[in-house]
Amino acid sequence: YTVPCYNLCPSVLLLQVGHITYISGQIALVPGSMTIIEGGIKQQCKLTLRHLSRIAKAMNAQGGQLRDVVQGICFVTHPSYIYEARRQWERRTANAIIDYIVVPSLPRGALVEWQVWAHSHNDKFDYEETGCSIGEYSISIRRRWNYENNCASIVCYVSTGLATSTTKLTELTDDYLHHHNQLAQRITREHIHDTIAYVLRKLLQAYPGLLGISPSSPSAASNDESMVVGGAEDDQIARPHPPRAPPPPPSSDLAKPAVHLRVFYQVDAIPSVQFLIDAVESFLLSPANVARIAYTVIPACHLQNFSTFISICGLRHHE
Repeated sequence: YTVPCYNLCPSVLLLQVGHITYISGQIALVPGSMTIIEGGIKQQCKLTLRHLSRIAKAMNAQGGQLRDVVQGICFVTHPSYIYEARRQWERRTANAIIDYIVVPSLPRGALVEWQVWAHSHNDKFDYEETGCSIGEYSISIRRRWNYENNCASIVCYVSTGLATSTTKLTELTDDYLHHHNQLAQRITREHIHDTIAYVLRKLLQAYPGLLGISPSSPSAASNDESMVVGGAEDDQIARPHPPRAPPPPPSSDLAKPAVHLRVFYQVDAIPSVQFLIDAVESFLLSPANVARIAYTVIPACHLQNFSTFISICGLRHHE
């Protein structure tokens, strides 16, 4: 539903399900003038996060706050803005797993936009980082789940392993970019299947209805290491592909957990968007799929670092 927030922005789209609150994308609008604040990426981050914090407090009778955010997506319009956006977020809280996506433009000419979901008992969530290798690609996952295990979120990165989050724009040579694109273009349908199976295995880990049943591990050589810490055009980039869901499931499938995946891909890095969609669709029909999956495929200019070319944000909850 839409909630007027005249001291924040014209309106805020919210969805509340049990203890979970979804907050639509927020940008750095100055309340009095409804214009984007001046001062560049730093000031825009500060104001946007203030908006999110106030919305969280308004929606939670127990005094919600930014620390209640479990997962979020931060859209920026240039790769160099990711550093400041991450810095501003982590100054306020380190509880959430945030994915950073570079897009060509944002509403009102904003430089940054955050969309998040929060849980009123975020302090009861655990955190895990895992990783493996699938073929030539490095897979890394960050996962959060609550003690009851009725809510879990995940961010999975598929990368060529040629750069890190600290790699600077000036360090990206033509040879590096060519090698990255060549390697990304070689990804196969089987690699995509193994990646989604790995995502599901972690997202459904210890799920009550699937005891003893989990997607098989990636068929490629992979070592799962865990550490519990606590061809497209510019106009294609601007329009995300609509959510796609499998046909209505037979009654035997109704007991399967429902999962939503948002699949971001770096434009021009993968063979084609149709290839990616076909790979996901074929996985839905495979024996490795033990969930009811709705998914969205979304193009991006760049992802969280320069070697990542696919990013998957997943959510499973049954409150």
